Amino acid sequence: MTADRKAEMVLLDFERGGDSPERSGNLSAALQVENDLWVGSDEGTSVERLSPVGPREFGRHTTFDLCGPLDLPGGSDEEIDVEGLAYADGYLWVLGSHSVNRSKPDPTLPDGDMRKQVRRLSRTRRGGNQYLLGRLPLVPGTGGSGLEPRRKAPGGGHAARLPGGRRRNVLRDALREDDHLAPSLSIPGKDNGFDVEGLALCQGHAFLGLRGPVLRGWAVVLVLVPEPDPERPGRLRLASLAGKQRVYHKLFFDLHGLGIRDLVFDDSDLLILAGPTMPLDGDAVVLRWRNALPTSGDELIPREQFERILDLPYGRDAEEGVDHPEGLALLRDGETKSLLVVYDSPSERRRQGASGVFADRFEL
Repeated sequence: MTADRKAEMVLLDFERGGDSPERSGNLSAALQVENDLWVGSDEGTSVERLSPVGPREFGRHTTFDLCGPLDLPGGSDEEIDVEGLAYADGYLWVLGSHSVNRSKPDPTLPDGDMRKQVRRLSRTRRGGNQYLLGRLPLVPGTGGSGLEPRRKAPGGGHAARLPGGRRRNVLRDALREDDHLAPSLSIPGKDNGFDVEGLALCQGHAFLGLRGPVLRGWAVVLVLVPEPDPERPGRLRLASLAGKQRVYHKLFFDLHGLGIRDLVFDDSDLLILAGPTMPLDGDAVVLRWRNALPTSGDELIPREQFERILDLPYGRDAEEGVDHPEGLALLRDGETKSLLVVYDSPSERRRQGASGVFADRFEL
């Protein structure tokens, strides 16, 4: 596949959602399970299921709130900021950003109230719902409506997440003494601080891609082994990795200074959606790392090991600040495979009425 391959636009219709413009304008993760498309957004505490209604359209939108099934510490008023979705062994996995947020200046304040505007820009906040790595069993819905996430499955599966509260979780705790990542934990994600924006699963290992920090041009992937905690139903734990005293190891990717925006496995190859760490327009690409099997320790992966398979469109010139590629899904239709890319801050040309938004599909 050539890096500049032309996209086919696919309509995602959120017509049944009460706040569909907000959902469709903040897409950040995508995943195919069977024939359905699951997406997550920067807002709320839900994931969205869309079903195929035509060759280039997904609709029949259904929202599934995760607050109750996953016992989220921040309740329903605090967003998850879903940044990764994955599926394995009958479970839907959901990842939050794990980041600290910086307040924006408020455009509704009077122009003369400069002191208040400056003060807002100094404020940071933490949200326990964002510190989420969890899974939910997917079970058949009533009347053949497709798979649905549940707290419990008839066969005994149970929704579970890593333990944590309003300001921390066990993953952030594990990184507090890390030589590379500890300094970034208190820095807001949009300031090149700690910000998780990709999730892929392989052989029981979870690959977490970091949008930031990018360290001297090297992006970071954390490799974990999350497993059910036999003593705490509804909770996961992180297994110690072979030969390690800690529960993770780090892969450093030379991606020409870009951070990671999403990850997905294509058989044994890892596909990487890479883009800027800061909230700006810039190069966004999809790269392939062949035979990306879990390694036994920290490792540097040079740029020569990545095949650049796709250059993605992004906002520029008259459309500055829009069309930021955020989510990557591998679509399978029989023997045919393609990539679906969803965008945050979609431009007007990607909008379809009040509830629709266009994603891009590229053949593999």
